[in-house]
Amino acid sequence: PATPIVGRNNSFFGYASGQAIKDGNENIFAGSHSGNSNSSGSYNTFIGSNAGYYNDKGTYNTYIGNNAGSPVNFNLHYASAIGTNATAVNDKVMILGDNDINVGIGMSGVAGGPLTKLQILSSINVPQFRISYDYGNNIHTNFQTTASGDLKINPTGHFTGFDLSVSPANVVDINSTSSAISG
Repeated sequence: PATPIVGRNNSFFGYASGQAIKDGNENIFAGSHSGNSNSSGSYNTFIGSNAGYYNDKGTYNTYIGNNAGSPVNFNLHYASAIGTNATAVNDKVMILGDNDINVGIGMSGVAGGPLTKLQILSSINVPQFRISYDYGNNIHTNFQTTASGDLKINPTGHFTGFDLSVSPANVVDINSTSSAISG
């Protein structure tokens, strides 16, 4: 650092990492130019070449990946950006990848995927996505697709959803026990 350091408990690894530090505390920067402009930001973790480069006073941020971070003069708080060129522009957000990245869950080792911005893959007949009201998942809605591509929304054990492949075709069923009953 070019200035006298008042901050404490910082760890900097890499060329010009944390070089502007003055009074920031508890930062971890790893990679060439990581946290380069950070002078008084505290409790940040920046890993990767140029990660968190423009952060000056932002706190509690996590930027992982080459060029991950926020633009000049944003000084965000509680923001996370993960992946090469991932950029956060608001406080209290988590960004996965840049605008050209697709995110896959359950797709480890799947060639060619994910094919969309968010793709969830399950090879067994279980819900692929759940929205919960409480932590214990006592009140929830499950979303899943079947082998034939039907979307099932199943909050209570009854069939609730859209089923376009069975007879009668093109029906919407609401709380029925069979997908063949119109609702």
